[in-house]
Amino acid sequence: MKRYIIGLTMMSALSLGMTSCSDFLEEPIRGQQDMTNYFTNETECAKQITGCYNFLDGRDWWQIYKFYNLCNITTDDCWMGNTSQDPGEYRVACMFTGNTIELGTACQNFWQYRYKGITQCNIAIEKTSKLTFLDEKYQKRLIAEAKFLRGFYYLDLVKNFGGVPLMLSLKMPSEVQGVERASKEDTYAQIVKDFKEAAVDLPSRSEQDPKDVGHATRGAALGFLAKAYLYSGNYEEAEKVLQELCCRGSFAGNTPEYKLMDDFSKVWNVDYNNNDESLFEIQTLDDTQYGLGERYSVVVGSRDDSGWAWGLPTSDLENAFKAAGDDIRLKYTILHDGQTDVPGDPTWNEDNPYVISASKHKS
Repeated sequence: MKRYIIGLTMMSALSLGMTSCSDFLEEPIRGQQDMTNYFTNETECAKQITGCYNFLDGRDWWQIYKFYNLCNITTDDCWMGNTSQDPGEYRVACMFTGNTIELGTACQNFWQYRYKGITQCNIAIEKTSKLTFLDEKYQKRLIAEAKFLRGFYYLDLVKNFGGVPLMLSLKMPSEVQGVERASKEDTYAQIVKDFKEAAVDLPSRSEQDPKDVGHATRGAALGFLAKAYLYSGNYEEAEKVLQELCCRGSFAGNTPEYKLMDDFSKVWNVDYNNNDESLFEIQTLDDTQYGLGERYSVVVGSRDDSGWAWGLPTSDLENAFKAAGDDIRLKYTILHDGQTDVPGDPTWNEDNPYVISASKHKS
């Protein structure tokens, strides 16, 4: 057996010796796709759109969620919380130290991943537009989804940074050098344009195929269009869009497709995902083996419940609910150490109270 293996090895060596080095080095890369050999059919275009959704939450806790959490911590509503780990950027935000270098990492990540999403949307719009579809309506829908997501990403940027560089097509790094920030007004104008154009070709909720639940709808585009108007101070236009969305029943006969849930507890209940009160939800799976699922509940959860406890509610927030007489939202927003009745989770009871130990948390 050993002689056979040695002989085979020697033959392989001889074979390699007789092969031209240049031929070996010039072998084409196999099993790799790029934009020169992709986007050849409708399925590949649809997969690209799915990829655009992948950047909604950045795919992990540090790209998007951390920035959201840091923004909350700079308000009276939250405190950094965790006392058993180095707070790093959370301390900088919470205590307003002015260390922009240390805090800058989270801002850069957020900026970077919002533009990664925008880049994917630009690719989707360009490539899908050039392909001939058998179903033109389907083609327009895919493009509309990409425009909705691009508007979503730009809205997230302009709310936090003001006017930003407007990238509306795929550009190489050398092409973007020297591109300056657009004004806030021009940035909002592009966002409004994307949402308006998306609303034309997106299906309403009642028209959407059940297998496409979670994809953008006309209602989602109109809802975020109204939000863009609100943030930019255009209240009159915002009211018009919201009237169309919520009051006029322009989607399904005379019945509006969106309304408040009859029970507030259902709004965030996993048994009522994509409910009547929901315009747009990120769809996730709970699978730790493949790193799937949302991260935010872990980031802010109790250390005693496998959470990280960053961004805990303050007494100011609790008192604001009490001052407004809003016991319902208070019940579903803030938990206390030793609580035995946790809404929607029968795990916790008199014999097994929820724990938020003072030694690991500061609020």
